[in-house]
Amino acid sequence: MKRFPHIPDREYAFGIIFNVANQCQSVLDSHLAPYDITTKQWYLSVIVNALFDSPPQISDVAKVMNTSHQNIKVIAEKLEKKGHLIFMSDDADQRKVRLKMTRQSMDFWEKLTPQSEVAMANIFSGIEPEQLRLFNDTLTKMLDNLDRMKENGK
Repeated sequence: MKRFPHIPDREYAFGIIFNVANQCQSVLDSHLAPYDITTKQWYLSVIVNALFDSPPQISDVAKVMNTSHQNIKVIAEKLEKKGHLIFMSDDADQRKVRLKMTRQSMDFWEKLTPQSEVAMANIFSGIEPEQLRLFNDTLTKMLDNLDRMKENGK
C-alpha cells in the first residue's frame, strides 16, 4: 500500500490497523473457504487451544477476543455443528458452559499446519525480528490504552 505523506503518523497508523485487519480476514477467509471454516471460527479455535490449560468458559473466550458472550456462542455453535467443538457443563457449576475442541478439530488444524506456516512466513516477509518485537509492543500498549478507555468510559 502506498504511504500518504500528508497524513500524520498517528492517524495513518490508526487507519492502517483497520486496513490490515480487513486484508488479513479477507485472505484467511479465502484460504479457509474450501474447508468451510471462517476466520472468526479459526480465531476462536486458536484461542481455545492455545491460551487455556483447560476448557474455558464462553465468557473467558469472549474477554480474550474482545467481543460479546453472544458472538462467541454463535461462532462456537457453528463449530459444534461441524464437529470441531463441544459444549461442556462445568463440573463445579452446571450453569457455566465450557468450550472444548474435538479430536477431529485437533487433527484438522494439525493437517493445515504446513500451509499456516507458509502463510505466516509470507505475511511477515521482510520484517526483521526487532521490527516485529516493536510492532507487538506497540499493539500491546494500544490494547492496554483501549482497555483503560473502556474501563473509564472514555
